[in-house]
Amino acid sequence: MQTEPMKINKTNVARILRESIFDPKKDKLMGIVVEIGNYDYYIKRAQELIASISFCRSPIQRQNALQTAISLLAIARLVGDV
Repeated sequence: MQTEPMKINKTNVARILRESIFDPKKDKLMGIVVEIGNYDYYIKRAQELIASISFCRSPIQRQNALQTAISLLAIARLVGDV
């Protein structure tokens, strides 16, 4: 059974962004990714994750892929703004 999509508003957008927050000191894998420091890598990897969503077997896999892609885009923005 399909659930209704979440209403798009400031509160829900903020919730989605909060879910993509990570601490590179505590999340070892993302800590390693942060050390790469390459804007193009972050963008390319986020694109790959987004493209892979159609192959995900469960909603949780899709959510995880999107969450990681959002995190990578945030890192890219930080690296690109320097």
